[in-house]
Amino acid sequence: MQIYRRLRGFSTWHWHRNCSGWPANNYVEESRATRPNENDGRLCRECTVWDSLEAKEQEKKSGRTKK
Repeated sequence: MQIYRRLRGFSTWHWHRNCSGWPANNYVEESRATRPNENDGRLCRECTVWDSLEAKEQEKKSGRTKK
């Protein structure tokens, strides 16, 4: 399960703790097996970038880099 947070009164969901927009207070938190969809709100672009960077780092560590 993944933790998702959004500020109260806003619709953007965050899930990466390194995100500059990760809510620290006055937030709604949900634990979900799947990401929120467009009916639940927007997904944070910065969190998506963090995911991509971590995936690339994992590929490097495992020796499976894409060319």
